[in-house]
Amino acid sequence: MYNPVQIANKFIELGIANGAPITQMQAQKLTYIAQGISLGHRGQSVLTDPVCAWRYGPVVPSLYHTLKHFGSKRIVHTVNSYTSTVHPQALDGYVNQLITNVFDTYGKYSAETLSEFTHREGTPWRQTYDAGNTIIDNDLIQHYYQRLMARDPSCIGL
Repeated sequence: MYNPVQIANKFIELGIANGAPITQMQAQKLTYIAQGISLGHRGQSVLTDPVCAWRYGPVVPSLYHTLKHFGSKRIVHTVNSYTSTVHPQALDGYVNQLITNVFDTYGKYSAETLSEFTHREGTPWRQTYDAGNTIIDNDLIQHYYQRLMARDPSCIGL
């Protein structure tokens, strides 16, 4: 598992490399989608931190607090992803490929469109938020993304 900022930094790097830097909201949503796909595909979390159901969608609080100062501006450099005592490990091959695949598929969407995807009826965020809970359970995310990847017609999704 990785620090969420480290995962977001890879998305930031890909945006810069493609000439289309992403916003903090895009970084948040892409990081969440990567988490969902990893859980749905392998049953394994890529994040050390939980995803929370905030009013405006699924949010990893540590990532939010790191990136919030960017507001709606595009992020043109990576950010510090470690504390003075915990340094990031290199992303493994699976996670690098996962992030690249997520970026190739969803990186072209605006923050608003990504937000619409993650707010639909039946999504883990909607179920958790409507129930008045704070943390989106990884099992709920896993089940949703398994159905999504299987193109289950009862799963309204991406």
